[in-house]
Amino acid sequence: MMVEYCTLVICCLQLLAEVCGPEQSVKLLMPTVLGMATDPVANVRFNVAKTLQKICPLINDHQCVLDSL
Repeated sequence: MMVEYCTLVICCLQLLAEVCGPEQSVKLLMPTVLGMATDPVANVRFNVAKTLQKICPLINDHQCVLDSL
């Protein structure tokens, strides 16, 4: 049950990142996505990696991401 919930949250964060824009994605969404990267379930970590692949191109200024973390 928890794995399905985490996967759903990751999918929702990815969709939100597409409409929120880079600034809001970095401030509000990236900390949650990166926090889920340490989940003990491999499938959740895999979905985090796929989500990061899709979110990172949406964020033009990668320095902004590094500074905010």
